[in-house]
Amino acid sequence: MCVFGKVDGDKNGNKKTNYQGRGIGRKIIETLEQDEYFTRASRIEVPASITALEFYKKMGYDYKDGIAELEKGVLYRLEKIR
Repeated sequence: MCVFGKVDGDKNGNKKTNYQGRGIGRKIIETLEQDEYFTRASRIEVPASITALEFYKKMGYDYKDGIAELEKGVLYRLEKIR
């Protein structure tokens, strides 16, 4: 199961934050983590952008194999071990 998100910017490149900080992302992750596939898995891996890193860390994910480097300069590999 994959979930992707994007925060669009205005014409000046400023991010719109209308939905940030409202718990929507947390609710999505909590719902996904109740899925049968998630509950049966011993480990979940997610790709995270620089801007999503702190969110996933708050949700209990950590660097895969302890490696805190960007993959191909774009994404971190995070995992949650159950």
